[in-house]
Amino acid sequence: MLSRSLRRLLPRSTVSDNLMSRVLKFRFSAFELVDVVTVQRLIRQAANKNCELDPVLTWLVKQFAVELSPFIAVLFSASFRDGFFPSSQKRTVITSALKKSTLDLTDRGNYRLISNLTFISKLLEHCIQTVQ
Repeated sequence: MLSRSLRRLLPRSTVSDNLMSRVLKFRFSAFELVDVVTVQRLIRQAANKNCELDPVLTWLVKQFAVELSPFIAVLFSASFRDGFFPSSQKRTVITSALKKSTLDLTDRGNYRLISNLTFISKLLEHCIQTVQ
């Protein structure tokens, strides 16, 4: 998938199969497989926040961390290995918040955007920081 994307972006003469294989090896060999213990630790340490896109509440995932962590570890390891993450987890909910209560409500520049990711996406972010 990544090689197809790169080939579309770069002119044909600049992308050789040898170069492509080196790019792919470099990119994905930097990550190690994710183990179940790491996933369980990250779940326990995660904040008890939910996103409206989450199919399950965070406290429930935490309660069943032992049962769910092997599946999450496989998902994350496959994502690192293949460079692919399910499109359902690439969605976010964006809201805006006024920077200061004294600012003009009608000026768009006085707002900051807040991006709320799904619990699994946030967990993947923490996992990347852990295994690098």
